[in-house]
Amino acid sequence: MQLTPAELLPVFEQYKRERRLPGLKLGESIGFGGFSTVFDLTDGKRSLVLKVISSVGTIAKPEKAIQYVHSERDTMLKCRGCEHIMPLLDFYEYPVNAAENNYLFFFVMPKLTVLTEHIKSKGVSEKLIVDVTRDICKALDYCEQQKILHRDIKHSNIYVRYGADNEPGFVLGDFGVARDLPALNGPVTGIGSFIAPEVHMGRPLYGRYNSDLYSLGMTLFFLTTTDYAAEAFKKNPPAEFSPTLRRVMIRCVEPDPALRYQHAREIVDELDGVTVSSVKRAENPDATVPMCKCALIDKDPGKALELARAGHDAGSAVCSRLYAYTLFSLYRSDRDKTAEALHILRGLAAANDETARCLYALIGLDITPQGTAEAAEYLRQMAFSAESGCVIAQYYYGRWLFDGQMGLRADEQRGMDLLIRSVKQNFPPALLYLKTRLESHDDRFQFSQETVDLLNTELNGFNKTKIAEAIVMAI
Repeated sequence: MQLTPAELLPVFEQYKRERRLPGLKLGESIGFGGFSTVFDLTDGKRSLVLKVISSVGTIAKPEKAIQYVHSERDTMLKCRGCEHIMPLLDFYEYPVNAAENNYLFFFVMPKLTVLTEHIKSKGVSEKLIVDVTRDICKALDYCEQQKILHRDIKHSNIYVRYGADNEPGFVLGDFGVARDLPALNGPVTGIGSFIAPEVHMGRPLYGRYNSDLYSLGMTLFFLTTTDYAAEAFKKNPPAEFSPTLRRVMIRCVEPDPALRYQHAREIVDELDGVTVSSVKRAENPDATVPMCKCALIDKDPGKALELARAGHDAGSAVCSRLYAYTLFSLYRSDRDKTAEALHILRGLAAANDETARCLYALIGLDITPQGTAEAAEYLRQMAFSAESGCVIAQYYYGRWLFDGQMGLRADEQRGMDLLIRSVKQNFPPALLYLKTRLESHDDRFQFSQETVDLLNTELNGFNKTKIAEAIVMAI
């Protein structure tokens, strides 16, 4: 539920009176999700953020939303002794209509720079990756001491705090889905590109906390390589990284939790004393890929286009895909820009780049009337990309087949087969599609109420913005 400053002002003024903070000033909203709206906040001395959560207007029932909020508050309070965990400065609960479980909740926190924003301006170096790994592992070690499983380690939940010497330190935030591990009965679940295989498949964790370490490893691969996160464990870290860092990255993403690091403290100990390079990875044309994806995820398409163009000119195929995708997204009404995007993608597709083939077909279908020979050719290209393993194509083409969209004759069996392939890769848009079908009581889906409730819980707050983010990551 997205709120405006004007809608929030009466409650905010009461909060100021109760807390005796007359100098506190509410700024503009700077972000929102399925649960919350985030506002700039200042007391004249410090830059702060105010995260406001409503218990109504979300997928979850109000009483369930209240339970989530209280869990997040309690988790943050447990962790306030660690400098590498986002501190909760204040919490406030306002009953809009208590009889109907309608509440507004305030989380007041320091305003820190998101890691992706830092990377856009500073780039990625081996030193940065080591420092991020060490600091977040210190945070996870503290979480383990408090018996807390974070469940959502990723680049957008890591923040930068600059010291007096302007050196960055790294802080773990967003404990909205964190849970007390001993209180979890049975399998632990999760949704997203970075979660551990045992979590995705709903297996018991047997008291282990190292599913968070798998997610951290996936984050490191995302920040330093060009591969879709689900495939990261099959790849190698950058060759120029030190043997120690490469070993840490590879072992973090072991699919078998028994072969992974068991505790975050082991990684801290292994990285202590490691000498690394502070030089940016600019010599590799693919080095701009993470920065470009971060810019797109942070809704800075102009910066993304600049970075992608540089990588495209330097010969990076991934940057070429990102450049074409961003070019079309920004200038879809410009025929010349669209033609340039299609030309780039067509060339990559001719070299058997299946992700480029998928994007080529998506853009072509967006600008071509249905029922034409040209549209039929784009659909053929999309089908080929899907059968060749492109997760984006599997999602779109599977959905179109299942529902008989885009001029296709409905083929539920083949459509479901493609959708299940993308679900098995934990591709969030496919999971959300499945959830909406279950919610609409589509009798073609035979799933238990337990499965429906699970998807409702895990996908609460997953919206079109997150779908776009998942597609960017898959490019």
